[in-house]
Amino acid sequence: AVIGGLGAVMKTAGPLGSRLVKEDVCLRGAIGTQPSMGNSMGFGVPRNFYVRRPTTRMGVEWVWRKSLYEAFYSRNDPEREFDGSDELNAALRGELPVSIQAWATQDIRTAVFLAEEMAREEMGQLDLIVDAAAEAWREPDLLVRVGAAVVLPPFPDGGRTTDGALLPLDCAKVLHDLGVPVALSAHGDSSTTASLAHQAGHAMRGGLPFDAALAAVTITPARLYGVDDRLGSIEVGKDGDLVLWNGTPFEPASRVVGVLVQGELIVDPRDATDQQDQ
Repeated sequence: AVIGGLGAVMKTAGPLGSRLVKEDVCLRGAIGTQPSMGNSMGFGVPRNFYVRRPTTRMGVEWVWRKSLYEAFYSRNDPEREFDGSDELNAALRGELPVSIQAWATQDIRTAVFLAEEMAREEMGQLDLIVDAAAEAWREPDLLVRVGAAVVLPPFPDGGRTTDGALLPLDCAKVLHDLGVPVALSAHGDSSTTASLAHQAGHAMRGGLPFDAALAAVTITPARLYGVDDRLGSIEVGKDGDLVLWNGTPFEPASRVVGVLVQGELIVDPRDATDQQDQ
């Protein structure tokens, strides 16, 4: 979907009923080829679900602009309200972060220009998070200009990601050096090499300092989505979510040996020791 709905922060372990940390943390959407992929205009009787708009990158941008303008105009005209207008207006007021997936340079530009347009027209000020921003390194000054944050996808073996975007190992360093908040992610990839530990290690090999790499998988994402009062750092009163390593985190020779979620031992390091002894 172009505008998919509201995001939530969930834990991936523990009793199912306790995994929700916070709901409605951001408005989620996408810019680029993916929202229109497989769609067609069609002629005559629609034959499947994909006979629909948008069908192009320009059409995807049009959906964003149309939705935001209509939400803005509905503020003073109740008859123009629609499902989702309240959430879109919360985003325009900066009360709800807007997480827009944009891999390639042209799509990152569109997200930034959209935020600038809303501010220029005095419609609001988007709190922009560019998700999957593989080519954010190409024109990072644009992100600085609108105060945007970035969530990077996994570093690919061949360098190329979705939409043909190029993601070099020093992307996180380039953004960090300019003061752009950077979070690392697996972005839905369940393979071992996409884990947060691997992503932090790759970013460090690209020049990102250890403290910044650690923040990129802990406190920075927690701040971006408004849950840093519970997660992201080791402090009194926060959830007891800890990862135990047998060496310096993110180093190739180090590995995770223990995991605690809300103070409960999920992966016991003593089990790993017993296995080594055997």
